[in-house]
Amino acid sequence: GTRWAWIASDLCWEGSDQIDVFSINCYQMVPDAAIIREIARHTGKPAMIGEFHWGALDRGLPGNGLRGVPSQEQRGVAYRRYIEAAAVNPDLVGAHYFLLNDEAVLGRFDGENWQIGLVDVCHLPYPEITQAARASHERLYAVRRGEVLPFAQDAIEVPRNVT
Repeated sequence: GTRWAWIASDLCWEGSDQIDVFSINCYQMVPDAAIIREIARHTGKPAMIGEFHWGALDRGLPGNGLRGVPSQEQRGVAYRRYIEAAAVNPDLVGAHYFLLNDEAVLGRFDGENWQIGLVDVCHLPYPEITQAARASHERLYAVRRGEVLPFAQDAIEVPRNVT
């Protein structure tokens, strides 16, 4: 199905009988359970999150994206909180982190040059978020099955700084 940035009107539901999964971006600190429930109610289909991310300004590029946290360590906390909250939502079948690598130093076509990747512009991993992702991924099926509780520590959010 089409990946929506947000639900702007009831017209977004049109054509839902022709899709398997309803895709939407969800740039919140945790997946928006109310929106996901609304999608399932309107469409009778599960949802998939197409984009979410956090940036930090403690190193790397000068913009922290659509959601910011104060440090690389907090990016790891934010990732674990989000992905494990997604795993326990029965109406959600997946979530895709945007983006593997930081954006270009000089900006992409629209000028974004955000520090939001799992790796930097030299393709070197940010260990804090990649180790957190590994920790969550190793237990994600157990979280989904309800065998262990999801990671519950909230990350500290800071204002957007986009250049």
